[in-house]
This record gives sequence, C-alpha cells and structure tokens, in this order.
Amino acid sequence: MPDVQPDGQINDANGIGNDIEENYQMRQTLIDKEREIRSVMDGVNIPLFKSNHELRFLYVNKVACEWFGQSEDQIIGKHWAEILGQQQFAAMGPFAARAVAGETVKYECVAQFHGRPAGHVRMSIFSEVASAGHVRGVYVAITDIEQDQQLKQIIIDRERQLQLIADNIGLPISYIAADQRVRFYNKTGEQWLGLREGDVVGKTMEEAFGLDVVADVQPHIDAAMSGHLTTYERLANGYADSWFQIGGRTVQLLVFTRCSPTFTTT
Repeated sequence: MPDVQPDGQINDANGIGNDIEENYQMRQTLIDKEREIRSVMDGVNIPLFKSNHELRFLYVNKVACEWFGQSEDQIIGKHWAEILGQQQFAAMGPFAARAVAGETVKYECVAQFHGRPAGHVRMSIFSEVASAGHVRGVYVAITDIEQDQQLKQIIIDRERQLQLIADNIGLPISYIAADQRVRFYNKTGEQWLGLREGDVVGKTMEEAFGLDVVADVQPHIDAAMSGHLTTYERLANGYADSWFQIGGRTVQLLVFTRCSPTFTTT
C-alpha cells in the first residue's frame, strides 16, 4: 500500500503478507480427491453420475456419457428431464424425491438409452449428506439387468415345462434339495399320497411325509445326495388309496422308488 503524504507525494509503500500455505494445501488436497473420485467413477463399467438436490448434473462418468449419447460438457448443469427425457424422468421422479429427502433407493424398471434397445435396468440412488446433515445431492448408478431378467424368464419357462411333463407322466415325482426340503411335487403325487402340493413344497421330509416314511427312505436319499443312483421297493402301507380293486381282487400297491442326484420318483 502506498504511503501518501498530505501534499500528495508518495514516500514509500507498505506491504502486509499473509501465510496462505495451509489454505493452498487444502485446496490442492481437494483437487486431488476430486481427481481420485473421477478416476474411480470413470473406471466403473456402469453409468454413474452425480447431481445436486435440484437434480442437475454435476458429474457423469464416461459410460453414462455413452448411454446418454452426449459429452460431459453437454450434460453438466442440465436437469435430468433434459437428458433422460420427460417420460423416463416422470418414472424416476418419485424415487429421486425420496433420495433427495435422504433415503437410499433401489428399484428396477424398463428403460431405453441412446443406441440401446429398451431393457431392464436397476436404478440405485443414494444421497450425499453434508456434515451439517442436509442433502447436498445424489449419486445414481444404473445396472443393466436385462440378461438376468431373460435368465429368470427361461427358468420360469423351464419350470412350467417340467411341471407339465411331471403332471402327465403318471408317476409321483418329488425333488428333495440338499437341505432335505421338498422343492417340487407333482399332481400325481397329490393323487397317490393324498397330500396337496401346498402342504408339501418347502417342508422338510419329516414334515411332509412323516417320520416313518423318512426313516425308510433316508438311506437311499443320502446315497443319491452322494451322487449314486438307488432303487428300492416297499409296501405303501401308509399311503392313501394304497389298496386297489383289480379283476375283482383287492391288492396292495407296491411302490418302486428310484433315487438319483436330481429327482426322487415314487
């Protein structure tokens, strides 16, 4: 600062110095942390972006730019509706509002992005909370789960096919899982044993069929669980309708049980 005399002459200048090294170091640390965060986010192979509490983009990773079909410069500062489209934003809006309120939100939906066919995605929205407790913004991660959904549908279709075959094969068929619980039980089993599917599936063998039956069949189940194929015979004394009229004679049903690592048929 100049030292100005009353007559306007400047004799000398005074200076005041402030130590800003700590401030500089803190700023540099912040810059480094931001670079680290961006490096991590860009290394994630899913769309990931950050927005403020007004849902305006603050950062998008490279995969998100590809999915949105725009560069980062074109996206930053814009509202979700401008980039995602009004229809997709309308579907996301209620979930985003919950995240802005501080809730972590995950949901699945069908969505379409630039150059990609419509498919199932999982949206994960989690809030960034300031030290003071208020929500500063939200992070969003988008996971492509279309293949998972297709596999689930294939499994459902296969189960339907299995049920159709098993219900028309004419033999009681049950599937015993490794935890000794019944996971599958066909219609013929209901007719032969007098036990409804709902009373059997999900139950332990003892709960479903009774201790006497389990005591008899357990060694063969254990052998099948070990990878061996076993076959045995027993009289179905405890089974419903185990007596039949054949040619005017009353006979007792002889049950053949075949145990394999996959199914137990009785």
